[in-house]
Amino acid sequence: MALSEFEKQRQANIERNKKLLNSLNLNQINSSIAKRVKQEDDESKKAVPKVKRVKKETTPPVATRRSARLAGVKIEDTDSVIKHEVDLEKLRKEEMEKLKRIRINGNLSLVDLLKEENGDVKTEEDGDDSKILEKFKSMIGNGSRAFSAGDYYEQIKKSEGNTSKDVQQLRDQFDKFTIWEHFEPKNIALTPERTYYTCFHPTVDKKLVLGADKEGYFGVWNASETNDVDITNFKLHGGSIPKIEFDPSDASKLYTCSYDGSIRRLDMASMDSQQVFTNDYDIGLTDINFGEGQEIYFTDMSGRFGRVDLRANDHSSRTYFRLSDKKIGGFGVNPNNRSQICTASLDRTMKIFDTRKTQSCNWTQFDDEYETFETPALYNSRLSVSIASWNATNDIVCNGYDDTIRIFQLGKDPRKWIHDYNTPDAELEPTHTLTHNCKSGKWVSILKARWQQFPQDQVQKFAIANMKKFIDVYDRDGNMLAHLSDPWMTNVPATCNFHPTENWLVGGGANGKAYLFSD
Repeated sequence: MALSEFEKQRQANIERNKKLLNSLNLNQINSSIAKRVKQEDDESKKAVPKVKRVKKETTPPVATRRSARLAGVKIEDTDSVIKHEVDLEKLRKEEMEKLKRIRINGNLSLVDLLKEENGDVKTEEDGDDSKILEKFKSMIGNGSRAFSAGDYYEQIKKSEGNTSKDVQQLRDQFDKFTIWEHFEPKNIALTPERTYYTCFHPTVDKKLVLGADKEGYFGVWNASETNDVDITNFKLHGGSIPKIEFDPSDASKLYTCSYDGSIRRLDMASMDSQQVFTNDYDIGLTDINFGEGQEIYFTDMSGRFGRVDLRANDHSSRTYFRLSDKKIGGFGVNPNNRSQICTASLDRTMKIFDTRKTQSCNWTQFDDEYETFETPALYNSRLSVSIASWNATNDIVCNGYDDTIRIFQLGKDPRKWIHDYNTPDAELEPTHTLTHNCKSGKWVSILKARWQQFPQDQVQKFAIANMKKFIDVYDRDGNMLAHLSDPWMTNVPATCNFHPTENWLVGGGANGKAYLFSD
């Protein structure tokens, strides 16, 4: 078949294009480019090192939840073990607390109880006992929103234009008093814990301060030693010690009572301590005072009053009387007639009793069949009464949680009642009422007003702590004589007391701190 003109032209174009492509030498260029690309690929593969693959060890999969039953664990056994461990820990803590409060029975040598600063108990091998005995013999020698009137002491002094010369003289004297400047109170730890009672030893040859705390420790501070803080303390009781009372016939002997229900006698000359009384059922004792002869009076937390003849070596001579159904916080004895007492109670009363006249107790809620004493007079307070103290001029001072101090002047002429005492009216009325904040709270010991026992200046006065970290002093007529403080006094001196004869004052506070004021 003959080709058409169009086909002939197409074939001619194809031949012409082939010749043109051959003339460009494209095949050689293409092969050179491919060769160059291959060389570059080979070089890049050589530059990167080959990473060796580490073979992972295969572990069997672990279940996120396990079956205690399949593992053979019994839930009851696990719970019992945990409960047993908790019970053991609780029992251990309870036993430790019991050991702290346990009463110390029998007679003791205080050399074995001396508490050193590091808290260890000193034994006979640690020192010479004779030196310790000589030390104590040398010490004793021969013998809120609420406010207080004391907060306005400066205004009181300025406003009283007709102040007697005696009052003004005493104010001037107390204004010169300063805190014991030889040592900062922060370095004077009379006892390890918060003080429950502080007082002076009756000696006037040196300033000898005694204190007792909430854990049963008893401390002695020889403040006349100014080179170093001379303090010795030891544990006498298993509970708080609310009172220290000196033997009227021998100042080297003193008595302590405790919330552990015991009374102990401490001989500071021989360093011996003897247990002279233990209360029924270990009921805590709140106060002790000397009565008639060799009798010592005591009150307890159940509202009972008791007396023990110290001449007896056993407790057969003790007798109990019920004076209240509630705790008796403290009591005082008439120094002119020691058969008369005044009590301060949680039942919101201050009562006077005659211990010579007993009668049946038909008002008590207790089934103990104790007798009671005749009650010549009483005072009903709005709230509980903390303390009642009786002085030589027949005045009673009491204070309580109603934020008042009340002074009862029962007789003006001592000659009429020095041997006996005419019964006052049944319902007592205070001669003077002073406003004073007595709400001490949980961390401060109860504030208690106490008369100076035998004032050398013949001025009847008492001291009481002020919640604003002061010590306030009043006389029997309610005149304020002093309002003592210092920047060093960082705690409330809750347990304050006069020296029996000298106008020295000491207050005790938290952590056993002691604050001594004198001229």
